Amino acid sequence: MSNPNTPLRPNKKAFHSELLSPTIEDKVSNIQDNMITKMDLNKMLKDLMEAYTKPLIDKLEALEKENKYLKESVSKIEKRCQNQEKQIDDLEQYSRRDCLRIFGIPENKEEETDNIVIDLAKSINVNVSANDINRSHRVGQRKVDSHRAIIVKFTSYRKRKEVMVGRRVLKSISKYNRVYVNDDLTKKNAILANEARKAVKENKIIFKQSWVFDGKIFIKLQNDSIKEVTTLQQLAELLSKN
Repeated sequence: MSNPNTPLRPNKKAFHSELLSPTIEDKVSNIQDNMITKMDLNKMLKDLMEAYTKPLIDKLEALEKENKYLKESVSKIEKRCQNQEKQIDDLEQYSRRDCLRIFGIPENKEEETDNIVIDLAKSINVNVSANDINRSHRVGQRKVDSHRAIIVKFTSYRKRKEVMVGRRVLKSISKYNRVYVNDDLTKKNAILANEARKAVKENKIIFKQSWVFDGKIFIKLQNDSIKEVTTLQQLAELLSKN
């Protein structure tokens, strides 16, 4: 039997429980207080994303505006350059308005190109003298298997025009039936004239003929309308529209 005077021993489990209970409750309370709902978390993430991406989006929009401005500026500069190139080419072509190129004349070392031009003009009933010729010469490098063209500059546009009109009868003259008299074109116009001839040859359904007059290239469609062609792009557009 236990001695009634003996002091009671404290219950260790109860003691520890009493000590721990407030601590656990506090922790649970803190956790509950700090718990974040799913909605709150989504909002936080959204706000965080906006805070991070908005400066980037603003910068991207600014770059897009700048890029658009630069593209427009480049486009304007390109158009201005194209217009200037055309003006320069037109001036160069105009400077050749008194000139012709003669193709298919056999060449020899002792030739005088002025006399060749005079004889050709005489055969088509055009009176050309040495005084009508500013200068003439062969152009390009000499080749064994071909004859270089002769370029001739007349002293007046009128005399040059007489030769151009008279050239139509060259095919009926045996000496000159393989000789061609053409405008003296700039490199750009020579390419354009060649492409126009090819377009007529390959697209008979669309085009009837092409020709050059005073350094300008013209093309006739099957509906008999006549178009002046100034660029390869314009020629392509005629093909696509018809």
